[in-house]
Amino acid sequence: MRHTLSRPLIASAFTALALTGCTAPPGPTPPAPVPSGPGTTEPAPTTTVELGEPFRLYTHCGIRYTRYADRDWVADEPADDPTRAPGPDGGTRYDGYVSGRMARVDDHTLRFTVDPGTTTGGPSVVTFRPTTDPIPLCE
Repeated sequence: MRHTLSRPLIASAFTALALTGCTAPPGPTPPAPVPSGPGTTEPAPTTTVELGEPFRLYTHCGIRYTRYADRDWVADEPADDPTRAPGPDGGTRYDGYVSGRMARVDDHTLRFTVDPGTTTGGPSVVTFRPTTDPIPLCE
């Protein structure tokens, strides 16, 4: 027994498949207009924030230096080793590192952002610049 489909049904199916295959994925949503003066609107400024990649910053000797992308870096504003925040069980864990995200802002700037809830006190963002000085041992 031979099955045949009607030509209008085949044409409809083909058209539906062709149209779904040709649609582009949705692009970024344009910024919402914001008032910029009486009766005028301009698009809201857009900002792309690079969050960086997960990184464990060695802080046992304080926040002064780091090694990233085969290069040595020095903190713009050195800081003491931050106090670790208690975990869900109420205890603290200390291994000499702080978890966060490292972003390369440009060739001469790194930005380390501490994961929220990891530390109490101390900086939440640290900026580093490249250095050719050797990283000293802990004092």
